[in-house]
Amino acid sequence: MVSQGIPRFITEALDRDELLLFVGSGISLSYAGKKGMLGGLEVTELIADRLLERKLSKDESLMQVAQETVWQDAGSRQRLEAILTEAFADPNIQPLPAHQALAAIGATIITTNYDTLIERSFQTFGKRLSVAWKDEHLSSVSGSLLIKVHGTVDAPSSCVITEDDYYHWMDREPELRELVRALLLTKTLCFIGYSLSDPNFRAILRILRFKFAAIRRPGLVVIHKSDPASYDHRFITESLGLRVHQADGTEFLRMLARHGDRTPYADVLASQEIRDRYFAEELKDITFQDFAADMIAQQISNGTAEKLSMSPALLVRLRKRNDLSTLPQTSPQTISSDSFIRVPAGPFIAGGERHGNELIRIESIAKPYYIGEHATSNDEYRKFARWCGGVNHDRTFCHPGEPAGKDHLPQAEPHPHEVPPDYWTSSSWGNYPVVNVDWWDAYAFCRWAGGRLPTELEWERAARGVDGRRYPWGDTFDAAHCNTEERGERKTLPVNSMPLGRSPVGAYHMSGNVWEWCADEYFSPRFQSASRIVRGGSFSRGEHRARCAFRNGRSPGDAWCSRGFRIARDES
Repeated sequence: MVSQGIPRFITEALDRDELLLFVGSGISLSYAGKKGMLGGLEVTELIADRLLERKLSKDESLMQVAQETVWQDAGSRQRLEAILTEAFADPNIQPLPAHQALAAIGATIITTNYDTLIERSFQTFGKRLSVAWKDEHLSSVSGSLLIKVHGTVDAPSSCVITEDDYYHWMDREPELRELVRALLLTKTLCFIGYSLSDPNFRAILRILRFKFAAIRRPGLVVIHKSDPASYDHRFITESLGLRVHQADGTEFLRMLARHGDRTPYADVLASQEIRDRYFAEELKDITFQDFAADMIAQQISNGTAEKLSMSPALLVRLRKRNDLSTLPQTSPQTISSDSFIRVPAGPFIAGGERHGNELIRIESIAKPYYIGEHATSNDEYRKFARWCGGVNHDRTFCHPGEPAGKDHLPQAEPHPHEVPPDYWTSSSWGNYPVVNVDWWDAYAFCRWAGGRLPTELEWERAARGVDGRRYPWGDTFDAAHCNTEERGERKTLPVNSMPLGRSPVGAYHMSGNVWEWCADEYFSPRFQSASRIVRGGSFSRGEHRARCAFRNGRSPGDAWCSRGFRIARDES
């Protein structure tokens, strides 16, 4: 019976970045109809037939026939290395699902495989990988590390294949040997792609256990099928102290890649459709990153993109290869006579730089909606305040959770140097954004005016369009386009000022001037109860907070001199 889970000590090691994957040739064999490399027996038969010109004897191993070939050729490895190149450097064999999962997991890998499918998988998915089979390779390690203890077909002379090679295994590379020993001592070991009955695997285990004296932590051998009563199984568990886990190696790696939302493909949580299409078409002239970027851009263009998360690197690649700024849904939209902008439904690129809080992703607006061309002004809010008429006003438009006793007037200004004393009362400030209103005030005004507060996603879609730009006008900050700390005003500006900073749909001051309340809750340990989203930055904050992706939250009763709102409404 094949186990469907992963032992907890393995996932915990992965979470702590303490997992060491020791990978054998089994992951490179044909899988699910996809062509793979030759197996050990096939390579052994090939050498016996082509080089020794005889049939393979029973129980002969690869190291034995390879050793005999070198003896027959008077110590020369030339013909043997030519066979290895033929067998393991076939450019028509593409990385298999197990190699793709290894690129996803990103753990340190040791392999005895000669082929380069692991390396090609990392390259295809745009992930950095340092490959080492000699001491000199350790001087410039970056990204994930792949140690090829049996050499590589890229340098056939490095391949450990004869019995002599096994006796001198790694003696010529002392720094690499000590690194392997240190990894075995400090990380949790997991073998995948080996057979318990393989004499080469047993030789490797004996060297690691007794020559290196390095297997100290609990380790795991993933085997598709094993009889616990067999000698091979008992030798692994009782003599070497390893656990045997029955599972399909490829599926085990896939589950490991999915653990903790790890992504198999260049840090993009791309859809199954994108993955399936890329591998089904067996594309060789385009990396997965580029393919995913182009396909996601196409889906955004035609409105079919599904929700998914992606890395900053993929966003850069997508925008470099595809100009989404010219799409009709990004262009300035129709502005009604009462200063509302229609925003079409469909997908857009949301998020920014910080994982979790600003996770870059594709989101979708389900229905068209309208949003205010500008933030709510003093003149507009003053009409609502007069309608309320004090504390005992009609509560029809108030939120059910609104505290008792609110008159919905802007709260007293604690910072008169930033907001003049007559800011709320004088008509000279009528076209400036209303401030010192809390979330309850903003909610009630929007309902009274026949609308609602925008959701956070609606606000962001109106601020940046669909192409994932950093600011409403583009990717480069410019103080001439927004009222932020860098501009030096230290006060609000009229709601329809600074036209150079208008968003793709035509909205004013989506960056800077005043923070704007949104409808959504924002849970934060800073507040004992749920706070509410504010977006956009303000005149007293800098360019980082003015990014379209920047998220913040405040208690719903917290009014401030740099905080206002704008109204949204559904399309009728």
